[in-house]
Amino acid sequence: MKLAPLRILATVSLWCAYGSSSACGQAPVVAKVTQALSLASSGTVQRVSQPGAASGPGKTAAPEIREIVTGPDGSDAMLLGTLGAARLEANSAIRMPDAKSTHSLEMLKGRLFLNIDAAEIKKRQNSEFRLKTPAALLAVKGTKFFVVSENGRDTVGAHEGAVAVLSGNGGTPLLLKAGQAVTIIQGQVPAARAMSQQELADASLYDKISLVESPLALSGSDAPGSILRYFLRGDLTTLQDQSDMAKIGPLVVCTPDRMGTAQLELSNDGVLRLKAGSMSVVAPGVLKMAIYNLLQPEDVIAIRFQIRVAKELMVSSNGDKWIDSKNNASKRGPTEWNECALLLNRVSGRNEQMSASLVFDTEDQKAPRRAAKGKGDILVEMRDFILLSRKK
Repeated sequence: MKLAPLRILATVSLWCAYGSSSACGQAPVVAKVTQALSLASSGTVQRVSQPGAASGPGKTAAPEIREIVTGPDGSDAMLLGTLGAARLEANSAIRMPDAKSTHSLEMLKGRLFLNIDAAEIKKRQNSEFRLKTPAALLAVKGTKFFVVSENGRDTVGAHEGAVAVLSGNGGTPLLLKAGQAVTIIQGQVPAARAMSQQELADASLYDKISLVESPLALSGSDAPGSILRYFLRGDLTTLQDQSDMAKIGPLVVCTPDRMGTAQLELSNDGVLRLKAGSMSVVAPGVLKMAIYNLLQPEDVIAIRFQIRVAKELMVSSNGDKWIDSKNNASKRGPTEWNECALLLNRVSGRNEQMSASLVFDTEDQKAPRRAAKGKGDILVEMRDFILLSRKK
């Protein structure tokens, strides 16, 4: 327990080292990893799940991924929600944070390469990414770095940006700059050294987890295959002819399914709202997303967006829960905006080229699940859609 104050001081010092004087003296907010979506894996990869924490008596919780473990022949490239991407090498393991964690992600053993999105961390203001390792606590504000944890020692190196390294024994953090590395042995952090030739050559591994971001037009339709308006780059445009849809460029069209008379509404500020109708099925319900107008669909991997939901609703995709009513929901209002990502599925023989879906449900099995919301009540809000593609 005595180490905690030292670690907080270390992360404050990191902000000062980056030249942000306004942040000096402030404890930064930890940007936690809430999703680890597999982009590509090989060999033996095990995703260990356990029941999530229920939010109250009489409520159930969906399973949550807690650890990802690779075997002697395994590797896994993954999308860390909207925070960036990572590559886990053979004989390695990471653990997702829980509600009480003071770090973003924990490395248990092996070799891990991370590409943390500096723009995303900056957008969150006074936030940083913290990686806990067996021997150290690392803090970054967006960078490409690696950790090798083997034989009782941790080696940390920065290929881009900078990394603050703090021993588990506390003390003053060491700031690694691009091209530098350090090996921690028995809790001691020596001076930074230049990377070895092999460590420098490992920079090519980031190519496998580097993604290109593209703006994605947003539209909503209560009936599949028909859109009226779309939002792109700050403008809400009315489509005069359905045949002009191909001219928009990459486009996501959201359509409610099994939600009764719930309706979608796209506002001038680019927020798509799903509102309850007079006979809406609040839960379980599905919001389908179809992606159109992709020039090279084979390179497209995922979409990223912001979402917030009404109190008591739980959001999941492919069985993985990642938003529920415990996420800062007020007594009557929605949760706060959440940054989320979804892997896309390829569609063959249809106009849309990729697809994804969200499932909405309630945790309280005893609560009314149909017509639980008044007409016009906002169930879901979404905005700021981005398309993620492989870097060539």
